[in-house]
Amino acid sequence: MAPDRGGVVCNDAWVQGARKRQERRLVTLGTVLVGTFAVWRATTGADLADGTHVVALAMRMAQGEAPLSDEMNLQSLGSLAAVPFTWLWLHTVGVEGIVLASRLFYLLLAGGVGWLAYRALRTGAPPVLAFVAVVCMLLATPYSLLVTSYNSGPVLGLGLATCAAFAALQRRSGRWAALAGVALACTVLSHPATLPPAALLAVVALVLADRGQPVRGLLTGGLGTSLLVALLFLTGPGFAALAETVTYTVDYQADRISPWERLLRSFGMHAEGLLAWRNVPALLLAAVATTSKVPLRWRVTAAVAAPVALAVAVVSAANHRETGELLLGPVASAYLVLVAVLLTPATVLAIRDSGDLRLRRLLALTLPPAALGVTSLSIVSSASAKWGVAAAQSSRSAAS
Repeated sequence: MAPDRGGVVCNDAWVQGARKRQERRLVTLGTVLVGTFAVWRATTGADLADGTHVVALAMRMAQGEAPLSDEMNLQSLGSLAAVPFTWLWLHTVGVEGIVLASRLFYLLLAGGVGWLAYRALRTGAPPVLAFVAVVCMLLATPYSLLVTSYNSGPVLGLGLATCAAFAALQRRSGRWAALAGVALACTVLSHPATLPPAALLAVVALVLADRGQPVRGLLTGGLGTSLLVALLFLTGPGFAALAETVTYTVDYQADRISPWERLLRSFGMHAEGLLAWRNVPALLLAAVATTSKVPLRWRVTAAVAAPVALAVAVVSAANHRETGELLLGPVASAYLVLVAVLLTPATVLAIRDSGDLRLRRLLALTLPPAALGVTSLSIVSSASAKWGVAAAQSSRSAAS
């Protein structure tokens, strides 16, 4: 008798459908857990430095001050997205609770970006994998401050632009490409120093798209948003105010360390944070997981054990800090290791299996802009991971 091919096909379809439903339930559960943790984290801790600084910027602009002309600070651009909410809060509630409300507003903003990024990644990745990627992107908040700022804005913008560009390439979609263009323009608006990585991401996306709707969508979204912003500034503060603010910023930063020294310090902190002794077990386990000559059973075990070892390293570092350390911080250091743990096998697979177009697209969209972004921002910005940890250490010392 001939085999029942129809029954086999139906059974496979049922299994695949059941697996997708199970993955969607896991994503729903994960969303609830991450959301609950984020709300709890937003209600915990007081910050007297950058966190309240950017909230104050949004408050002043909500009360009528114009960016760049009245508020001669390029950092004010990163708080623009929070101004409508801040205005509404001030006119309905007042100043009471504005810091907590600003944190919760950021969670809503990040949640919306995360939902769009997840939908974009689902065009080429299963639900759980897309969810994990988005969570890793959103949890790495600069200085661990859950506020809308010139630091968190580029994280959301570049992350969304990358995911949307990937979806545009997967589906040859002009709409996803337009969203990527809008996100890139908003990234540069929130922090003009992010222009180099944002421009490189746009170039990479255009090269990969080659022609058609993705190219038209990316150019329309990016250039259209940029033109709108330019017109608003021309009819508002004016480019003279922008030039004056830039000149003022350069002048007051003239006494700080040179760009070359900032770059070396940044690379030193990242290298030290990545290769700290407490992170070595996680790195070694990741290396074992990506070695093809190791039996599959041991590779799976190593892959599962790597994040556990990383979690132990974070807890250990939080209680015991080396005095000679450059203060990258246990959390920031853990993110570096997490990137290495996730990026290494992806790169190895892309080299070994050149036929996986989705993986090669993601690596092309992420690696060059990331490398350029770390370099350019280290050169032009005096901010660093050391600043955040040093501030936290000072607050802890004052409290004790």
